[in-house]
Amino acid sequence: MPRRRHFGTIWREGRSWRIAWPPAHGYTGKHRPRKTIGRKRGLAARRLSQIESCIADGKSHDQVMHEVFGVPLPAGKTFKEWAEDYKARPHEHERDPEQVHKENWRIDHVCKAPWTKLPIERITRKQIKAWHERRARETSGPTANRGLGVASVIFKYAIEWEAIENNPCEGVKRYSEVGRQRDCYLTAEECRSLIASCEDWFRPFVVLALNTGMRRGELLELQWDQVDFLRGRIQARRKDTRTKKKRLVGMNRNARAALMQVREAAGEENAGRQDRVFPWTSWRARKEWDATLSRCQGVPEDKKDEVVFHTLRHTFASLAVQNGVSLEELMKILGHLHFITVQRYAKFKPDVGVAPVRRLEDVLGESARGEEETGAAVMG
Repeated sequence: MPRRRHFGTIWREGRSWRIAWPPAHGYTGKHRPRKTIGRKRGLAARRLSQIESCIADGKSHDQVMHEVFGVPLPAGKTFKEWAEDYKARPHEHERDPEQVHKENWRIDHVCKAPWTKLPIERITRKQIKAWHERRARETSGPTANRGLGVASVIFKYAIEWEAIENNPCEGVKRYSEVGRQRDCYLTAEECRSLIASCEDWFRPFVVLALNTGMRRGELLELQWDQVDFLRGRIQARRKDTRTKKKRLVGMNRNARAALMQVREAAGEENAGRQDRVFPWTSWRARKEWDATLSRCQGVPEDKKDEVVFHTLRHTFASLAVQNGVSLEELMKILGHLHFITVQRYAKFKPDVGVAPVRRLEDVLGESARGEEETGAAVMG
């Protein structure tokens, strides 16, 4: 009679021990995969443990059979098939659905290239370079770079499972992205005009972004149990942040009023602790943001081309620095890991470059000013 374990099954048929286990991704059989091991039950148990470890690491069925039993990997597996395996891999942490959707969209876009239908070991650097140059002509250099990066990830995934030895994307020169970084901010007057242009249901979303610096994805995943009205703070969860680290964001009066408005509109009985504050899809938020920006008369038309929702985060940071928040404090509020990321806002400090120079007046004292006056008299 088969003995069931917490993972898989071991049983004896005649003089041999057999095992069966839950299928890994990529398995196409109708029944659970099984294998005859031999006459030693201990060996069968070890093989089952190895299989369990491989599946926990996210390996496909073919990779499990190759690593545990030495079965050669299928020859001729195309880039597109490897891409599907990559998308189906399990993840250690729960991922933002919007980020997963964006990554899969980029992979699918890369897989439209003709060379993706070839066996992955037959794809050459020359083919990748030609595709990269054509993408740059059709779209732009930065967009072509994004596609090249996605393709490189799939090749590295295949290298990890010993399907190929080299990554053909390596050595393909990327296009320069100097000056691509958005350096757009809104003034206080433009912010007030933007808020006035919002629909009533969308206004708290914009107000909260401007007063907390939270990203759109963080706001869309925000739940009521993360909002602490008593202490006046919001806790951004690790899985919702880009850096995968939780952080605390303070609430000012504007942010508190916006959240209270949403709570009153939802009704106390409908605003449960596990409910999302803004129960919308990312698509709906994007569409309404575009409509709000187009209605706004306070933002110049030529500037609107540079304004995106993430501009509100930059605006929060610039206004905070202008009003005395240090770069160290801003780094903690925004959740950045490296100080160099917030140095872009140093130019908004009211005394940048002025106060240090004026301190020299006290260091040099009257002698420096006296020499200056003497020199002026001589010149006169």
